[in-house]
Amino acid sequence: MKGFIRLTRSLVVMLAAVFLFVGTVEAAGHQTIWINYLYTTMSNSAIVINGTTWVPLKKLASDMSFNLTFEAATRSITLIRPGQQAKFQMGSKSGVVNGKSVSLSNSIRIIKNTAHVPLVSMVRALGATPLFEKESGNLQIVDKPRFVSLSKAGRTYWVSQESGELYRMLPTSAKPEMLSKFPIKPRTSGSLSIKQVSKDTDLVLLHSRYISMFNEFDNSYQALISKDTVVKQMEYHYVGQYFKDQYGSKISSTQIYMTDGLNVQYINQDGTLGKLYELEKSTENKGPFLVEYATPKILLVRSTSTTALVAMNLIKGTSENLTQTLIPVENRKEWDRADPNDPYVLSRMLRLQADDGKELTFTFTTLITDKANKERYKYAE
Repeated sequence: MKGFIRLTRSLVVMLAAVFLFVGTVEAAGHQTIWINYLYTTMSNSAIVINGTTWVPLKKLASDMSFNLTFEAATRSITLIRPGQQAKFQMGSKSGVVNGKSVSLSNSIRIIKNTAHVPLVSMVRALGATPLFEKESGNLQIVDKPRFVSLSKAGRTYWVSQESGELYRMLPTSAKPEMLSKFPIKPRTSGSLSIKQVSKDTDLVLLHSRYISMFNEFDNSYQALISKDTVVKQMEYHYVGQYFKDQYGSKISSTQIYMTDGLNVQYINQDGTLGKLYELEKSTENKGPFLVEYATPKILLVRSTSTTALVAMNLIKGTSENLTQTLIPVENRKEWDRADPNDPYVLSRMLRLQADDGKELTFTFTTLITDKANKERYKYAE
């Protein structure tokens, strides 16, 4: 036990030496630059001058999810994100962050026709913590809010991957306003996407998808926002060996929708809620489900509990288990007994290849004879 304690203390000292070597960080260039343990391409544009690392201000602002504006007449720079507003001046070391004065190690300057800032002192001024890995020469920037942001049609959205808070800033707004909160786990890492539904309506999605221990972890948090109102939120979670890129449809959906794995909510072109499809009731199969393909005419969903791939014909109001109707009778028993989470089975299931507006084309491979097949499903005249 004493040996374990000594080992633990030694490990702490080693980690402190590696990660907390902050005092001389401004005096060296960096092999790579990371933000919240994610690699950033900022390293590719970094320049070392007299021992100080300089980076393009625009790139640093983007990687830390700040909105950047430049006023040419006054040569002033404004950085905005939820909870923070920073103002700097070209050619000056001084700045103001949330009303408090800050100072950089060097003045902001133009290098190669682009505004550059001293990396470490700017990161500190913006409230983040730079940690220098002495052995590798890498710089780790710890930015506690862990924001991701994206703009569409003049509207900028932020999501904190620490708290799940969802913000938006309009072109006429002075600062971001909090709209809602996603029920995420702290330190979620994902990407933000926006689907503009109508002039005033957006579907905002925080998507966290990764592979670990031979499983795909797919988490999606969705919010339909119209003007100043969050119309609806849904969240979807999947853990299993169904890798969408490998086994999913080869063509993309044309219908905007939300899903939680048991329901699919269609969204109308004017931004209002369309029909809600209760999948277990509509397909007569057990969920949860994966949405493979969605259009105004057809909704294709796959059960994760069985091998069923179900086509919901939205024109006729009917549904059909394509695993039963498209796979020949002599092979069907194999599929009825098959494990829907077995990679061997998943790689041979019906896979959508094409849609000509009236007919879907699928491929599948028999489980025992390993024979490739092509089948078609007609859903409209």
